[in-house]
Amino acid sequence: MRSRSIPRDLKSRKAFAASPDQPLVLGYDTSGIVEAVGPGVTLFRPGDAVVYAGVLDRPGSNAALQLVDERIVGRKPAMLDHAAADYGAFGTLQVRFTT
Repeated sequence: MRSRSIPRDLKSRKAFAASPDQPLVLGYDTSGIVEAVGPGVTLFRPGDAVVYAGVLDRPGSNAALQLVDERIVGRKPAMLDHAAADYGAFGTLQVRFTT
């Protein structure tokens, strides 16, 4: 997975406590390659390039692996690299919700 820091990460870092027993893994949006799917998954299969913007109560896209609900995942446009696709997903959501 590729990921980057966004303003939401900075707010979470200030708002949530982390400890050795309960680490805080930041990251809300990213792009990557599907490694495996569960038995109920119908929209994606291993090897698919995807992008998603996460939800506030489930950060963690900065982790090496993340379990993600397929309803918040989209296909990464083939013409974009992972960094551009990641930024595009978050930027699109910002515009959609603020205009």
